Amino acid sequence: MSDTLHHSDEDNISRSNAAESEMAHRDADPPTPSQEEREPTASEDPPDAPGIDNPRSITAPNEAEAETEAHALASPGSAGSLEVVLDVTYDLEAYLEEFSRLARKGRFEAAVALFHACPPDLRMHPECALDFVDALSRQGAYGALADFAAGEGARLMARLRGCGAAPVQYVRCVFELGRWRVCGAVDGSWREGVEAGDARSQLRANFERLDSVQVQLLCNLMQLDSEVERSTKRHRASTREAEMIMGSSSDWHGLYKHLLSTNRIWDMRDLFHALYSRYGVADAIKLSLDDQKRVIPSGALGSDNSDLNGWFRFVLDWTQCFPRDESTDFALLDLLVTMSLQLLSHGRENAEAIKKIIAQAMTHANHFAISLSLGNPENVQTSPYLKWALAHQRLARELPINAS
Repeated sequence: MSDTLHHSDEDNISRSNAAESEMAHRDADPPTPSQEEREPTASEDPPDAPGIDNPRSITAPNEAEAETEAHALASPGSAGSLEVVLDVTYDLEAYLEEFSRLARKGRFEAAVALFHACPPDLRMHPECALDFVDALSRQGAYGALADFAAGEGARLMARLRGCGAAPVQYVRCVFELGRWRVCGAVDGSWREGVEAGDARSQLRANFERLDSVQVQLLCNLMQLDSEVERSTKRHRASTREAEMIMGSSSDWHGLYKHLLSTNRIWDMRDLFHALYSRYGVADAIKLSLDDQKRVIPSGALGSDNSDLNGWFRFVLDWTQCFPRDESTDFALLDLLVTMSLQLLSHGRENAEAIKKIIAQAMTHANHFAISLSLGNPENVQTSPYLKWALAHQRLARELPINAS
């Protein structure tokens, strides 16, 4: 909304004189005492508008003239009309920041409600709409995602076309992932079309410098490939093409270093989640952290302390390179708990080594969970914290750990 204008002392004198002259020409009678009391004198300042420390610093040219005309039109007995135009703008950044905060805490229902509460002009803003689509996907609300794609998908795509190829590809990939999880196999699959092939090629061309939307696209492509394989029970040509992205561990390590250097821990969290699900924890850690120093054993899982240090180098990277904050603690807590549960589900072949790794992962996770609960008691109601608490119960039942 437009700012209220304010005046200097000279402006006040001009305004007063002009108003009195106008009244004298219109009515020969002298001003009544009550009128005189309403007129400011040269020694008086009008009250400042609230919230403005130095209103005189924003005085606009010809402001006194405009104010005099408005005063005359608004005076009793004046003829004419007064038109007021309000320039209303919404704080997009405030909505996006709140969306991000809710997503970090796993409060996806609240994030979806926030989207529906947005002013209509903001709902189809590319950044706001992308956050909404992402929230539906993470919430697992694939039916709602499919409905949104059918109802607003075309309109959203039209708005995104001016933002580059990656946002459009990301949304198409999420929509297709939603359709697969709701309906199973999809005729005319986007995944097997030209656009998906172009998306993979663009990711490979700039793999070590992917932006946030491209990282999310990469994660969703891996999830979509996994979904198709589970549904069809066989690999397809485009799945083999996707495997080409996995060809060089140095590329993955370069991407990890890029995310670290730009402090994009939530992109790293999402990337690790996708890799854990697609290739298993050991391969995900090796791909991302192996910088040719072989911090992760290439054969069977190791059980000595040096091997354990390699598994958790990402914890040291993010806690030593940047000041600790709540967002980092949430991301690392979520990563460590997911890592433990994945190992519990798929690491039966080397139980003793797995026990040690899970024990160390949960030791790190406990540290972050305690820090979050002490920092803000409301954090115990967030998704990462509840996931940690449930993981403790499951581990106690399925894998009693007595490691020192």
